[in-house]
Amino acid sequence: MNIILNLSLIPIFKITGAAIATSMSYLVILILSTKKLTKFIKMPTPWKTWLKTIFAGVIFVIILFLVKILPGFDIWFKIIIGFILAGIIYTLLIWKLKVIDFKEIKKIIKRVL
Repeated sequence: MNIILNLSLIPIFKITGAAIATSMSYLVILILSTKKLTKFIKMPTPWKTWLKTIFAGVIFVIILFLVKILPGFDIWFKIIIGFILAGIIYTLLIWKLKVIDFKEIKKIIKRVL
């Protein structure tokens, strides 16, 4: 699957196409292996949590793209501001969507700082 996606996406999107192809392949592998695993281990699959996380990740990427196309700023300024802004919004989204709670956010911030 990855080879076919690479052959079709790389000529159009270059390195971004390779990243998309690899990400899509990993997503398919995750879904298939999770389905197979749940046959042997009786546990619920966290589809809702995964979808919420993917949604927050898509918003993160959109914010980075929007900051990137801002005119008149240095590229490093855009990168720094983009990641700070997207990171804050991503964190707020996963908290608001109840993927993680405030205690977990505090633990992550303590580890980072």
